[in-house]
Amino acid sequence: WDTAGQERFGNITQSYYRGVQGIILCYAIDSRESFGRIEYWMEQVRKYARKDVCILLVGNKSDLSAERVVSTEEGRDLAESFGIKFFETSAKENVNIDELFLVLTKDISEALDKKKDDTQKVGTQLNSKENNSQVRVNCFKCS
Repeated sequence: WDTAGQERFGNITQSYYRGVQGIILCYAIDSRESFGRIEYWMEQVRKYARKDVCILLVGNKSDLSAERVVSTEEGRDLAESFGIKFFETSAKENVNIDELFLVLTKDISEALDKKKDDTQKVGTQLNSKENNSQVRVNCFKCS
């Protein structure tokens, strides 16, 4: 979902966080204001998204180097403070776009594989209980 950072979509976007596997927080390198809003959006992600969601920080419009007001180091430092990966891209010139999405899909795939492995380990542990007691697992389908 792309809200372009518009606050009027704030109430709507809260429900979108629940089922997402990956989030790209994007700012324009020629806009100090959009960079400043990243902390707000990260708070929203931490508040409403799953704990294991894959998040990337992206400084876009790298083709506008003459108008740059946010340095690459500032972007990297912010991403590091959040513990997430950082990219600079230019959608206009197709710079790092493929790499960005390849990394995001790889991270999501690895997270899903880890979750699957963890679930299988729990299932194996439940099945191998020494006391032979009956273990009941309830499954609920979300509607």
